[in-house]
Amino acid sequence: MEILIKKVKKEDLPEFYNHYKSWVMELFPEYSENLKKKMTEKLFGKEYILERIKEGIVLVALSGENPVGMFMADPPLGGLSYGVWLMVDVNCQGKGIGKSLLERWEEEALKQGCHNLRLEADHRNVGFYERMGFKLIGIEEKGYFGTDNYLFQKIIAEPNEKNF
Repeated sequence: MEILIKKVKKEDLPEFYNHYKSWVMELFPEYSENLKKKMTEKLFGKEYILERIKEGIVLVALSGENPVGMFMADPPLGGLSYGVWLMVDVNCQGKGIGKSLLERWEEEALKQGCHNLRLEADHRNVGFYERMGFKLIGIEEKGYFGTDNYLFQKIIAEPNEKNF
């Protein structure tokens, strides 16, 4: 399977949003249906995504014309890029798509002057992030939306104050 990773543009938002919403509903069993709906329509809805397209990082993985994964990071702050969502279609997992999305995030974060990548994950993904070079730096019990969150970071450059 050949995968193309591209940055999402404003004009891509309607189609991107449909896949994003579908993946949130499918890939996160730890959240109730009501919470997932609230997340995709209000908390992390179209306006939230549009802001990240403008100032953060929003990537889509394509197999041909078909979206098979996505990644989103907040706008950088103080040299840190914070990854918010990484999702890969359930039928395409284990094929290097998540790895490719994280590698592209690192490239884009370096272009933005970042020296540190940070994200949270649940227990199912701890090994994956460790294999990708991320270091587990803490565990937050009953954190966001009541879930246990594993906090990871990856230092990708030396801090440079001119980038802050």
